[in-house]
Amino acid sequence: MFAKVNIPHELKIKSVPPGITSITVADDLGGTPAKCWRNSGRVAVCRKKFVPLPKEQQDMIIAHEAGHIIFDTNDEFIADDFAIDYCIQQGNSLKQTIYAMTNVLSFPDYHPQLKKQQIVRTNRQYQRLQNYDQTKNRKDMCECTPGIRNEIQKYEQSFLGLDKLFAGRRAKKEAKADLLRDKGDAKVLEAQAKLELAKQGVATGIAGLGMGLGNAGGGAPMRTAAETAPDGEPKPILGMKPTTFYIVLGVTIVAIGVAVWYFTRKK
Repeated sequence: MFAKVNIPHELKIKSVPPGITSITVADDLGGTPAKCWRNSGRVAVCRKKFVPLPKEQQDMIIAHEAGHIIFDTNDEFIADDFAIDYCIQQGNSLKQTIYAMTNVLSFPDYHPQLKKQQIVRTNRQYQRLQNYDQTKNRKDMCECTPGIRNEIQKYEQSFLGLDKLFAGRRAKKEAKADLLRDKGDAKVLEAQAKLELAKQGVATGIAGLGMGLGNAGGGAPMRTAAETAPDGEPKPILGMKPTTFYIVLGVTIVAIGVAVWYFTRKK
């Protein structure tokens, strides 16, 4: 039999677990949604943190405080076990029952030991509800509670430092992708530059060849004073007559230009 305890009208719970002698609503409980006094069986709940919660989450928290009172213990795991059993007996939603832990418990980074304890507590009760659901209802609780497993894993990863590791790996992959993309862009620009140089080389070679052929054909190209010997004869260039030099230069430039264009086109 559950105790006949006056339930404040602000609360959504319909019954009170054994061990509790009274329930009051307080404006502030120092950051916790509820607390109990084991020697008297009295429970106080926070108006801001407890009252807005759904009924089944309120049931879970009240039952947790009852577990402390009944077993006269500070052990959070014992109180959790009692609360889960009570909520199952009440036929409450397993989803809302575990949400009472993931939504209400704090997982502070500045208090690693408390964070670790909260993760272990939540995982323990999640597994108990999962086993009950698979055995009793013949289905996987994950099907009806999407996100809870991910939520617990998020806390586990954060506590173990895995979130930073994963973030580092993601950043490394993104940086590598950016580098490959930049390299790709650079290769395109390099190929374009080579092609442009090849075109310029071909054009220059053709011009040089034309100049050489013009000279060979008896043309009289314009020469500066430096290119003309004192007796009026063309001054040799690299030991060759100017006509021969321009022909060789033109053919060489054309050959180089064609070679550069050919190899660039194959890439």
